[in-house]
Amino acid sequence: MSTEPPTPPAGQPAGQPPDAQNQPSGPSQRTPEAGPFFGPQPGNPTVWVSPPDPDRYAREQSQLARDALAAAREANRSSRRSNRIAIAACAVAAVLAALALYPQFQTNSRDQAEVDEKESVEAGSPVKLSPGESFNYSGWWVTDSDLGDKHFGDVFDTTVYDYNKPSFAWLFKHWTPLNWKNASFNTLSVHEKTTVVQGVEISNLNCKKPISRTILASPEIGSGGDLTPPAEYAVDVEAPKPALRKLVNDRPGELAENLTLEQGDQRTIQISFFSTKRACTFEASLKVSSNGKTHKVKLPSLWDSNDKAETYTFRVSPPPGNLTYDSYYKAAYVPETALHPKITSFPSRHVVWHKGNPEYVGPMH
Repeated sequence: MSTEPPTPPAGQPAGQPPDAQNQPSGPSQRTPEAGPFFGPQPGNPTVWVSPPDPDRYAREQSQLARDALAAAREANRSSRRSNRIAIAACAVAAVLAALALYPQFQTNSRDQAEVDEKESVEAGSPVKLSPGESFNYSGWWVTDSDLGDKHFGDVFDTTVYDYNKPSFAWLFKHWTPLNWKNASFNTLSVHEKTTVVQGVEISNLNCKKPISRTILASPEIGSGGDLTPPAEYAVDVEAPKPALRKLVNDRPGELAENLTLEQGDQRTIQISFFSTKRACTFEASLKVSSNGKTHKVKLPSLWDSNDKAETYTFRVSPPPGNLTYDSYYKAAYVPETALHPKITSFPSRHVVWHKGNPEYVGPMH
């Protein structure tokens, strides 16, 4: 079947509807049969136009709004990307700056730590103490217990530091020195300014009648052979005002001069605490001055095997008035070729006294 449009009747222009010659002139009127187009326009009968669209403005406005929203969203995304890039750039710059400043920060931290440590040292004690070698023991020890009886025949081990078996540590912890207690300290000056050792202070003094139960002579020990002799002092703990005095003939002499120490100086200080009338326990502090302040440095009476303070209570006792004890012991090499001395007993007649100091005069083995 042919789909070509029908040929218009004779006298009817091509492309013009059949009833066009019957339509009135003037504005064209739409009829249901006319479809979506209007008839020919005046002056141009062959042009067909679309009718006015009442929804066109709304659609255009909606499209403009959608375009504006899309543009805003794109701008927002672009802004966020720019912000992220800027933040990342700032972070990188901060890291690079921190890396550049880190060596200086470390230096400043070390410098500040050194300043803090120095201030802490200057605010603390002017001296640091550690145990010193002492070879000036009294040589005689006393007790009110039966330690000598319990350990009769035991080896006195000079090579160990044991509180529970006969040794020097055992003597220091459980026995009381006769007549004087010798204490030795390595004294290191740590302040920037000069430190002056001015004296000693005795506290918590408690005295009673002399000990008379048991006496023991400790083994002999060699001399120290120090290149620098210690600063030796003597203190009478029963004096109305105990003070550092010179040690003269194993007795307290005249007042001692102050000892000065510069920063880094170390000197061994050896103090003999004397008691001539009663058995006493007490604590002692070294009085030192630095930076215009006076400090009291507590003195340990016993050090442990790690050179830490074990106790701070000193003990010392003179002999009883009648110079007599219930038991007499000595730690001696029997025979002399033995590796360690043993604790043995002896009679009182083997001791003679010189101004309150005993001397063993019996057989050596």
